[in-house]
Amino acid sequence: MEVLPEILRRTSVREFLPRQVDPETINRILEAGRLAPSAKNRQPWRFIVITDPGKRVLFERACFGQEHVGNAPVIIACCSTNTEYKMPNGQLSYPIDI
Repeated sequence: MEVLPEILRRTSVREFLPRQVDPETINRILEAGRLAPSAKNRQPWRFIVITDPGKRVLFERACFGQEHVGNAPVIIACCSTNTEYKMPNGQLSYPIDI
């Protein structure tokens, strides 16, 4: 696969159909995230799947009222609490592997 054409095709979706996403599709997305490379293979992330409409509204509020977030039928939040990555100046950073 050529990487550049895929990067150029990327879009930001802001409108969603009012239908549920099947669990198999959600599982495939989570599996892709789980298998993504991480610095030193630490895989410091955890995924939270939000489908409940009330919780999606709360998440929308946490995202500074971005309506498209709350309108999505599924929200997958990627979280990390890793604080062991510091730059030489002591500033915390997130581990990125390319």
